[in-house]
Parts: sequence; structure tokens; C-alpha cells
Amino acid sequence: MGSRMSSWGLCINCTWWQIEPAATLASTTHGRCIEQSLQPCLLRVSGGSGCGLFVGGEPARVEGAAACPPAAKPTR
Repeated sequence: MGSRMSSWGLCINCTWWQIEPAATLASTTHGRCIEQSLQPCLLRVSGGSGCGLFVGGEPARVEGAAACPPAAKPTR
């Protein structure tokens, strides 16, 4: 798990969650995790997902973030 796993939290409250510009913040909204170590995975997660790489803040909003696979480039 390593030292980077500092605090667990939900994607809906995480700065690494990237969603569509008009998306509603909800546990059922899907977007991409753009945490640097997970970017190669093109990880699509819901607001109700969570992990230990959590950093509190507002999600990034980019067109294509909810596509399958995500079409948006990581943007912060």
C-alpha cells in the first residue's frame, strides 16, 4: 500500500475525479480517475467509488471524461 495511501475518500469529493462539464455531482455519475499513477489504466469510476489516493477538492470537468474508455486527456 505504500506511503502514498494517506487518506481514504470518495471520488465525488476528490480532486483526481474528472467528469463531464455538465455532470451532476452524484454517487452514480461516472468519470475518469486522473491521479498520476492511475492514468495509464484509463480508470472509469463513479462518484461512489473511493480509494486511498484521495485528495479532497472539486473534480476536474472535461468533455469526454465519462466515455468508455475515457476520451478526455487528464486535465487539472
